[in-house]
Amino acid sequence: AAFFLMSSSMGGLEEAAQKVIEVKPKHFQLGSGGLFEPSAWASYGLAISLTVIAFPHMFVRLMAAKSDAALKGASRIYPPALIALWLPAVLIGVWGVAAFPGLEGKASDKIFSLMVSNHLPPALGVVGFLAVLAAVMSTLDAQLLTLSSMLVRDCLKSDTPKHDVRYGRIFSVVLAVLVYLLAQVLGKSVFEVAFIAFCGYVTLVPTLFLGVRWKRFTVTGAVASIVLGNTVYFMGLAGWLPLFGFLPVFWALIVGIAAAVLGSLWSAPADAELTLQAFGAD
Repeated sequence: AAFFLMSSSMGGLEEAAQKVIEVKPKHFQLGSGGLFEPSAWASYGLAISLTVIAFPHMFVRLMAAKSDAALKGASRIYPPALIALWLPAVLIGVWGVAAFPGLEGKASDKIFSLMVSNHLPPALGVVGFLAVLAAVMSTLDAQLLTLSSMLVRDCLKSDTPKHDVRYGRIFSVVLAVLVYLLAQVLGKSVFEVAFIAFCGYVTLVPTLFLGVRWKRFTVTGAVASIVLGNTVYFMGLAGWLPLFGFLPVFWALIVGIAAAVLGSLWSAPADAELTLQAFGAD
């Protein structure tokens, strides 16, 4: 409803697009340089499509599926649902380029609240803003809780549930504070910080995928993939590597896949009993 009300307030979909063209014509010209080059677009598509696989809360939900049918059903529904949810939000942001030109960096974080307050009735504006906050908090809470659960279940393995809860709470608070401080130090917009995080998740995809699909995959391959993939990614962000028009995440994924395969083939196979437990009998 908010999407259609905003487009109507701006004169309709065609008029809204025309206003954006007048302010930022390059937004409608593929190959106009920078992030609008096909190679950069391909990198963005790669990051957005693969990062979901490595979201901790999404990964745990898939692992907890009741059956193969439930898992396959969720996997089929998610891509069209993602488009249906993201497309209106992206278009609202694009229209904001024309409605509030000149917003750069962290100032662009205000774009949705500005669009809501200026193009929706007050009552709906409040509901729309609360909906966005709810969506953000839902994802943030789920990731923090999942990561804290991984810590206490797989790493610390304390003696009592009481200690598990305590360690999980401490870890969640420390992680949240560290992420907040990092965002402040970077001085980037929420979108830019989120994209850095999304690309970081992509570097975990080779390990997650090969870990459940390839019996020859080893710990050495996993460590090599994560370490080298992230090294290449951050070197690319720092401008220390030639990117040839692609974003750093593209090369990080390539290196991560290569390191996973070569590291696994170079090291001894995993324990046969462990492999049987993970993959079952042929």
